[in-house]
Amino acid sequence: MHKAYIAGVIDCDGAIMMTVNWKKYPRIVPEVVISTSDEEYARKLAEAVEGYVSKRRQPNGHLIYRVQVSNQRRVMKLLQSVMPYLILKRREAEIVCEFCRSRQQHRRMPYTFHEKQLVKRLFELHHKGPRVNERTWKWLEQAPKIR
Repeated sequence: MHKAYIAGVIDCDGAIMMTVNWKKYPRIVPEVVISTSDEEYARKLAEAVEGYVSKRRQPNGHLIYRVQVSNQRRVMKLLQSVMPYLILKRREAEIVCEFCRSRQQHRRMPYTFHEKQLVKRLFELHHKGPRVNERTWKWLEQAPKIR
């Protein structure tokens, strides 16, 4: 599949996001998700973007297939390859790529204040703002002590 086509699919039927998962400590996971109702199309798309397919049943009973890319390196590779063609979700892609580049430099270290600010900026672009899990929002606002 051509990069411009994939960018169009992401712009129309996709989501570029960062999820904060809580277990013992918060973990930020960059993701690209594309939803479709056609299983064969989802499988071809997953192959093209190096993702995987999961299926969910909507409340109305319809099956939705989700193509998901959540490995940080794969997300960055995908977004960098389609960036010139993105229109609607270009800003989200830039923020996620900046986050991924920063994590490559700070691997296995606590999240920096800048990285948390990038996540907040993405949440705000998605109009979630403080409605995001209160615990997550407070954690994102904490500034690390600089020595």
